[in-house]
Amino acid sequence: MSWDDYDYVIDNELVRNDGKTDLKAIFTSVVSLNYHPVTILSLRVNNNDCSKCPEGISPGPFITGNIILHTLNTLLVFILIFLLFRKDFVMAFIVAALIAVHPLHVESVAWISARKDVLSSFFFLSGLISWISYMRASKNKFLWLLLSFLLFIMATLSKATTVVFPFVAIITSYLIDGSPHLIYRKEPLKNFFSRVIIPLLPFFAVSLFIGFMAINVQNGENFLGMLHFSREPEDAVNAAGDFSVFQRIGSPVMDSLFI
Repeated sequence: MSWDDYDYVIDNELVRNDGKTDLKAIFTSVVSLNYHPVTILSLRVNNNDCSKCPEGISPGPFITGNIILHTLNTLLVFILIFLLFRKDFVMAFIVAALIAVHPLHVESVAWISARKDVLSSFFFLSGLISWISYMRASKNKFLWLLLSFLLFIMATLSKATTVVFPFVAIITSYLIDGSPHLIYRKEPLKNFFSRVIIPLLPFFAVSLFIGFMAINVQNGENFLGMLHFSREPEDAVNAAGDFSVFQRIGSPVMDSLFI
């Protein structure tokens, strides 16, 4: 473990404290200028004592957790593509296989502090599949919508970049109708607004709230007095040197490729 792993795990009392887990502390704390309590809670589940390991803790359970989540995400990608593209098994298998073995974002699995990536992806993909089920359902539509909304909230509480979910849902809605076939919809804007946009309004409200919160805490500010920092904001991020304009632009773009 190194770099951010000290902030997220080794020196993080929210994860390492052997006493009873304080959920209130977890859900009101900013760790390394990030608010992702569900991620911290999942790391807490993997907490362990290892007298023979450096720092008295083994990375094994954390990495195993990441591998399990990555495996589930691969399965979710297969289901998503299978649902979107006319139940094309071959296409779904190829896309899922690429996600499973592609080295572009390998640190999301191998790096303990990147738990937020694989965890938020799990909720994001599950929420999107639930949204598709909502769009195609002839009954129990509200339950599918509610499930999608709850999974979306869990995704944002795992990593703030998942606030893009309602926009992805809109794009997905253009590709599907009430049948299992992929089409590009051509319908009056009014119909599309009532069918897609109105149900997504609560999603957009959450996106705005979490988005403003993320910007606020990234700037080292206490969002509406609701949160507290696990360490001083100026000490929360390791200094790595100056970055060029292109490096500053490229970093979030590459990061967003796998949520």
